[in-house]
Amino acid sequence: VDPSGLPANVQSRDLSGGLSTQKLLGTWTVIAGANQCRVNLTQTLKSGTDRQRASAPNCAISVLGGLASWKLVGTQVQLFNESGQLIGALLQSGNRFIGTLAGGQGISMAG
Repeated sequence: VDPSGLPANVQSRDLSGGLSTQKLLGTWTVIAGANQCRVNLTQTLKSGTDRQRASAPNCAISVLGGLASWKLVGTQVQLFNESGQLIGALLQSGNRFIGTLAGGQGISMAG
């Protein structure tokens, strides 16, 4: 683990010059406490919404087990469950995101 709290083997993508959906697509590592998992952000629209599909297969972070979609709002990444409820919100901090999950658990996301 490096001083920022991320595992040393996590790649960091360049998010300089403003955020866009394109820059966020792909797989990210999400860390909450002692748990970490992979989150997939896609460009495919979730039917009947203005959000893109997302998943966190086999995620040990219980709230993210129900991840179904995501949305970029300014510099905030919002995560939603299948029912369309907001389950996480993260703000950009350099080349990663820091935020909280529903229930107040702190998380960071790097890719």
